[in-house]
Amino acid sequence: MVGTTFNASASVEHRVYTEANSSVVDYSELDGYFDDQEREETHVASTGWGAAYALAGIDLRLARTNPFWSSVHLFNELRPSMMFSTVPGSKLSSNAAIQNLFGLRLDLR
Repeated sequence: MVGTTFNASASVEHRVYTEANSSVVDYSELDGYFDDQEREETHVASTGWGAAYALAGIDLRLARTNPFWSSVHLFNELRPSMMFSTVPGSKLSSNAAIQNLFGLRLDLR
């Protein structure tokens, strides 16, 4: 799988917390807390991503002769995958994951 994003944006939040106290001089009016917050949002160029996975699993049919039970399957799948993404101006990042799927499948014929 391969894809891209359009009209992407990144937002950065800066926060400065300052505490002033009058421990040196006995002047309590200088005590206080100051909180400065600034938010900035910029649009970035299109990003790209790609992913690949392999499939491994087991599928068990519950019966061979009975028409209903032969259409019922229990399955378990493992999907190890690797995802790559890139944003212009930064390095390529990669993530690895494993999906585990377990379920009951009914084949309608």
